[in-house]
This record gives sequence, C-alpha cells and structure tokens, in this order.
Amino acid sequence: MSSAFVMTTRLIWKRAWLGALLTGLVLVTGPVVMPAVLHLLPGAVNENLAQLFRSQLLILGLSWAAFGWLCINAAYQSPLQLTRGLPVSSTRIASWVMWSTVVMVVVPALLINGLVRFLFMDASWPDRDCSVLGPTLFITALIMVAWSAYWSLQTPGFWRLLFWTSAVAALVAWLISRYYPEGVEGQLVPWNRVTLSEWLTLLAVTGCAWLAGIHSYARIRCGAAVTSRPWSRIEDWLNGDRLQRCEQGVLISRSRTQAFARLHWRDGCQPAVLTLIIFGGISLLLNLSGYLYKAAYGVENPIVGSNPAVSTAMVFLISSFSLLLTLGLSLTLQDFSSMKGYLAQMPVSDWQLSKALIINLLKSLGHLVFWVVIVGWGGSYLCMICYQGLDVLKADWHWMLQHQSQEYFILVPLLLLLVAWSLIANGLALIWTGHTKFIESVFYLGMALFFVTLFMAEGPLRNQWTVLSLVWSLLIIGLVCIVTILAYRYTYHRGLMTRRSISLAIRFYLVLGIVFWNFWDTDQLMVRILLTALLAFTVLPFATIPLAVYWNRHR
Repeated sequence: MSSAFVMTTRLIWKRAWLGALLTGLVLVTGPVVMPAVLHLLPGAVNENLAQLFRSQLLILGLSWAAFGWLCINAAYQSPLQLTRGLPVSSTRIASWVMWSTVVMVVVPALLINGLVRFLFMDASWPDRDCSVLGPTLFITALIMVAWSAYWSLQTPGFWRLLFWTSAVAALVAWLISRYYPEGVEGQLVPWNRVTLSEWLTLLAVTGCAWLAGIHSYARIRCGAAVTSRPWSRIEDWLNGDRLQRCEQGVLISRSRTQAFARLHWRDGCQPAVLTLIIFGGISLLLNLSGYLYKAAYGVENPIVGSNPAVSTAMVFLISSFSLLLTLGLSLTLQDFSSMKGYLAQMPVSDWQLSKALIINLLKSLGHLVFWVVIVGWGGSYLCMICYQGLDVLKADWHWMLQHQSQEYFILVPLLLLLVAWSLIANGLALIWTGHTKFIESVFYLGMALFFVTLFMAEGPLRNQWTVLSLVWSLLIIGLVCIVTILAYRYTYHRGLMTRRSISLAIRFYLVLGIVFWNFWDTDQLMVRILLTALLAFTVLPFATIPLAVYWNRHR
C-alpha cells in the first residue's frame, strides 16, 4: 500500500507544478526586468529600489514565500485527509508530507538562486559572497515547526497556541539576531559561515519539530486529539451553549486516571490557581509601579527598584511556597496526618493515582509561570512599551546583545524554575507521606546539612579546613546519590514506575548536568560536582511522590 500512498501524495503536490514554474520564471527574470521598469521612476528612487532587488537574500525570501504559498494552496485544494485511511503508518505519512514540503520549497529556491548567480549576479550585488547554507537550514527548521504547529492546532488550546506562537517568534528573533547582532538599527552582518553551535541548534529544532509533528498527526489520525477544555468553554460561551456542553463534559471521562485527576483538580488545585492569579496581579502592579515611578520622577522606586526581574523573582518564590501549602492540603487533611478518605478509596491503582497527581502538579507549575512571569512581568513590560514606545524595547534588546554572558538570560530563569520545581515537588513528597514526625525529621536534617555546607563554603575558616570541606562535599554527594538511587529502586520494585520513566529521568538529569556544568561560577572541581549532584532533586520527586502516596494510602 505504500505505492498507493505515494500516488496520493503525488496527486496532492502535482497541482502546484504550473504555479511553481511560473514563479520560477518570474524570480529568475526579476533582476533583469525590474531595473528596466524602474528606469521610468526618478533617479534617487530608481537607484534605491534597484539596489534593493540586487540581493540574493531577497530572492531567497521571495522564493520561500512563493513556494510555501503554493504548497499551502495545493494542500488545501487536495484531499489530504484521504491519506489517513491508508494502511500506512502515521510516521511514514507525516514524514512524507513534511519532508516533501521541504523539498518543494528548498530545492526550487536553491535552483533559482543558482540561476540568478550564474546569469545576472555581478560585483554590484552586496551579498554576493554570502552563503545560502544557513538560511536553507533555517527555512527547513521553520517548515518543520510550521507543520507541527498546524497538526497540533487542529485541536486548539490556549497553551498549545501560546507554545507554537512563541516557538515561531523565537525562530524569527534568532534569525534577526544572527543578521543584526548589534540590533535592528545596526549594520547587517552576512551569514558567511555556519558554526557548529548553529548546526546543532537548527538540527535539534528540526528533529524535535519532526517528532512533534509525527506525534500530533498520529493523535489526529487515531482520534485521540481533543480540544482543550478552556478553549471549548470559550467556544461554547460564544456559541451560546455553554451550559449544555458543561453538563456533557462532567459525565465523560476517558479513563480512571483522568477522572481522578479531574476530581483532584477541582477539589484542591483550582484554589491554588486562584491564589496564583492574585500573585500574578501583585507582580503586575509591582512592576508597573516601578516602571511608572522611574518614568515620572526619573529615579528608582525605593520599594520596588528599577529591575522588574528581581521583584518578579521574589513574587515567584513566595507564590511557590503558597502553591506548596495549597497543593499539600489538596491530598491530606489540614494537620497533614493522613490522606483524605474519599481520595484514598478511589478505584484507581497507586500508579494511576501518582500519575494523576504529578500531572496536576505540572499543570499547577505551568499556571505559576503563566500568571506570575508571563502576565505579571510580560504584561507590565508590554504596558511600558505602549507607554514609552518601541525605544524601550530597542534599548533593552541592544543591552542584551552587548552583554558578555548572553546565555545567562536563559540559564538563570531556567535555574530559578528548577529550584521552584524542586522545592514544591520535594516538599509535596514529604507532606503527602502523612507522617508529621517524618516530615519534621527530614526538614531539620536538610536545614542542618544546608547551614553546615554554607558555613564551610562561606565561613571564616573556609581556607583552613580544606580536607574537612572535601570530605563533607563527598558526604553530601554520596548522600544525594544514595537517596535518589534507593528511591527509584523501591519505586520500581513496587510497580509504581516503569523502566521507560526511569530512563527518561536519567536522560533529563544528564542533560541538566551538561547544560549547567560550565554555568557554575567556580574553578573548583569538587564544587562543580556538588552543585551538579544537587540537580538530582529535580528528578527525585518522580520517585518519591509515588512512594509517599503508596505509604500514606496503605499504612
């Protein structure tokens, strides 16, 4: 049946050949025809427009836009959904469609660029020596991201829409920063050579988008993709049938895990979200007061300061502790002594219960980031741009480009997010055990280890007790590793975790260790190893939360 699949997709793309031929002729003859037409205009305008059309980057951009539009038009005119009924794997179908689009856009653009270079390009073209390898890799990644976003948004949702909009905007911003490293007002820097980091970045984006597109297409094909509930509620409200759809949605649950997750979310997580909305409003007001105070008086706000990232980080940490307490009470009684009876008696296994709790925890963390960071900080910054104009954005962008350690703008927020996740998740693992004495013992032990480590690292005798500090660091590293290994071992033997989950946790930890290895601002190898070992607390909750729930439920 693969031949039938090839014939079907060939029928889809065959509709675009005539338009592709005409587009190619226009783009090839454009550098000759347009200057002749421009001679009818005044001299200054003629020279400026003629210089604009003597650019191979413009030819490439027009080629990508034209052939991309032809592919979209051909896909809409053809029965692309007929391929879903063929007895061919979803991986082959999605890969064929995505990579054939890449070929339809990239290959004609390269051929047109080669013909223009061979026939018309001379020394008057300013970007004659620019390489087309980098832009070609970029448009390949952009096409894969576009297909992934298209299939993912067939069942729309606010989080999916925000994610794919951010992904496309990040790609475009990265390309602009590559050609204008000093800002959009600076000089254009040709992309003459593709570095190894750029190769790996574009390759990683292409590969991840390819896998995401396959996954989204497979979910659409098997009927598992559904519209998010908030989006459905907005649609129902706009259509006037919100009450009817809400009554139907309460009765439908695809699995016991989803039913428990929905019950736990409505009972314990929605109050946490309301609290996060309040903290998001506080962050928005604090940042706006700092911006407007400096704009009105020309000095920093004595309470908030001039750096909105600091106030946002403080509100983020405070709201993290609030989220920890609220979610802790969502599963246990007010004295943290035992699990709520109706939740413990739910007809779900321990693994399903733990999975639902971790999913709700991740959703709550997403709300924390959205309300405090995106709404609180991003909303205030957007208001400031509307108040003072785009000069603020240009100045901040130029400052970021001139900064010596640009990777800190990514690694510092990522580290803050990991710290918040570690505090919340590990704290919940302790609270959900339901043993107050155990919670107090672990808390006091952790605080004692923390203060002793801090004293040895920053105390007055830090340069004299070198051997003791080394032994203490090895003790902390060994303790963290032993606790993590034992937790995963016991969780696996009790059937609360699969080998695939353990493998994913190990890979995630290794990636974090590699990313943050050079981030630690120290020359001491032991300190680097210690800080990297502490990253194990980011993956420890995936084992300790199931153990805590199992312990609390069956004691």
